[in-house]
Amino acid sequence: MCNGENLTGIILRDVVCDLVDKVSSGTETAMLILTYQPPGGIGSNNRNGGYYARNLRKFYETLTGGTVVTDGGITVSADHFVLYKPSTILGSKENAEDARGKVMIIARPTQEDETDNFGTATATWDAIKTALDGTKILALNGCGTAKDRWGKRGYVVRGEEALDIVPFGQSFTTSIPCVEYYLTQTGSGFSLSWPDYAANVTRPADKGADFSYPTDEGYTCYYQDWARVVSLDYISEAGGDVSSGFYHIKNTGLGIWDIYADYRWYESLQEKKDCVAQTFGLALASKPENNVVYINSLCGYLVDPGIEDSYTPFPNTTGSAGSTGNIGALASIMNDYLDSIVTEAGLAQETGPTGIVLMDFVTANSSAVGAIVANNFKFSIN
Repeated sequence: MCNGENLTGIILRDVVCDLVDKVSSGTETAMLILTYQPPGGIGSNNRNGGYYARNLRKFYETLTGGTVVTDGGITVSADHFVLYKPSTILGSKENAEDARGKVMIIARPTQEDETDNFGTATATWDAIKTALDGTKILALNGCGTAKDRWGKRGYVVRGEEALDIVPFGQSFTTSIPCVEYYLTQTGSGFSLSWPDYAANVTRPADKGADFSYPTDEGYTCYYQDWARVVSLDYISEAGGDVSSGFYHIKNTGLGIWDIYADYRWYESLQEKKDCVAQTFGLALASKPENNVVYINSLCGYLVDPGIEDSYTPFPNTTGSAGSTGNIGALASIMNDYLDSIVTEAGLAQETGPTGIVLMDFVTANSSAVGAIVANNFKFSIN
């Protein structure tokens, strides 16, 4: 699966070989980000990040063992890969040159505080680090899904940090700090009611967002990445009900005794822009000694009245809720926004590394890409 689309008939080895063919004789570096998402949905007990990492190591050893030949005739080896780390990009010209023509692989095998058959989150992470030790694969802990990321965005529920995702087997209730509970109509029959969102869900100004994740290499990856974005202006234009200052979804097709009939979503487009700008600013100021690498994702989708998966809260069992929405509409907004902040930084002589920037629907002649490339020629490394 890539960007939510099933890639029928394409296996990971073919993708990696294709990347090796494309970059090995050039001056560019390719990056492949692998997110572990087994059958069973988000939070499913089918997830097992530790075993996934073991299998990923076997894949890497087979891939680099001298027996895999690309369509372009290249025998794949470990020399075709490089770790994404602070010194790779910023340490020296020699390090930056060494990354050219190679492939970086980043693995996202676990969700926040996720446990599996290893028993605890710590044991799972230890198993992942052991499995990938000695490879050129960078693993991120707790970064396995690009979901609403309530906690990372700084949301607080009843004084507790909000969960990034509802644990498997738990309902949207007051027993856990769950934002989804306050977005969802509760009860059944004639006793439907709305929990008090304003009184229970806050995003304190002094808390802010923090998208830091530990890596198996000991440094930190700051990975700004949440997909679902709400623009009330867009929803209004698409015919959605925003008359109360939020998007009210009425599931009129459900029976009178059905639970969780309606949802409410609040504006978050400016928040997404703020997160992108914050990450961009941190990356510009970064130095190798900061021991942090940056990934800034503009990817995601706008909640759309015509796309049910876009406005349905993530399930705690299975299903496709939250998997997609209007990707093109968000890309148009965010790509233009990135272009503006990179250009403004350049005019103010604020230049530096942008980190890895992930974008949807971008072309080689995109003004946003041009702004990033121009920025990268305005500062030097040792």
